[in-house]
Amino acid sequence: MIIKIHSPDQVSKNAGSSSDLIQYLEKENREKDPLDQEYFFNNHRSNIDGATAERTLDANKGRLGKEETKFYMLTVNPSPKEVAHINGNPELLKSYVNDLMDNYASNFHREYKDGTPLTGKDIMYFAKVENERTYKFGDRKYATEIAHNSKIRKDIIKNMDNPKIVAELEKKYIRNSEGTAILEGAVKDGNNMHVHIVVSRYDYKQKFKLSPLSNQREGKGVLNGKEHSKGFNRDQFVQNGERIFDEKFKYSRNIKDSYNYRLNYGMIMGATNPKSFAKMIAKRAVLESIQDKTMQKAAGIAVSNPKHIPKKFISEVEKQAVKAIMQALDKGAYTNPVSAGINITKKVITELGKQISRAASI
Repeated sequence: MIIKIHSPDQVSKNAGSSSDLIQYLEKENREKDPLDQEYFFNNHRSNIDGATAERTLDANKGRLGKEETKFYMLTVNPSPKEVAHINGNPELLKSYVNDLMDNYASNFHREYKDGTPLTGKDIMYFAKVENERTYKFGDRKYATEIAHNSKIRKDIIKNMDNPKIVAELEKKYIRNSEGTAILEGAVKDGNNMHVHIVVSRYDYKQKFKLSPLSNQREGKGVLNGKEHSKGFNRDQFVQNGERIFDEKFKYSRNIKDSYNYRLNYGMIMGATNPKSFAKMIAKRAVLESIQDKTMQKAAGIAVSNPKHIPKKFISEVEKQAVKAIMQALDKGAYTNPVSAGINITKKVITELGKQISRAASI
């Protein structure tokens, strides 16, 4: 599950009218019969047309200044496994999104003057299910294929007057599972059901200015005479979003598919694969062990200069630690793979130290 809050520079003129964004989100409807079109929805009603969504959002700007953000866009992108788990049912996904927006509201920790907490029904938003995704320039996952196919396409254009050459060139296209050439703008294969949510800066009552891009900060603010937390915790919002999906649909999430895992494995370490991640963690743990002299004690070496620790011992520690960390990651046994990997490495250091001691006593 990828839940994303898009920054203002990714959303068309979000300091003005929502018109451009709403029109963009109508793109899949343009070639559909009216009865087959997908409408906007929220937790008040369904089948909302684009004009109504646009008009309602634009009328909810309250006292916001000309250059202030008027709305935000969120996207909810379930994985193929999650889509399959709900049998590709868009109504179930809509129900989940409405629950997610309750989570969105509670993350602001706001209350009205009468003590009533802010809920999803107070949040003005219009959401829409989409079923197609296209390949885009800059998509790192398909960068090689797009670059290759773009060159082929240029060659085809140059040889349009020679059908035989064109036919041969078309055979060189890299295609997806549905036979579509992987080119910028082409529709991706598989079930790509996802949701766009356009959410107003103001609540319905225009009592709160709400920004999901405002970082949560230490300390409390005062509003309506009451203390409240400042900012919006995006990590917590996404983690709760996964939990809501899992509980609502009784979905058993593999630890590797969790946001917490991605946060530690990908965002913090910048690792590109499990082995590089394991190597970085092992080296970090070795450095910590040298600094606190755990390494020296384990190896039975009394040296003041870390450079004098046998490189063979350090190399063996890293080798065994990488193997042990990768085995643990493969089992998906930990919610925090960073701290778990450090602990695994330190256990390896201790065990190797014991082996050295036993060998010395023989």
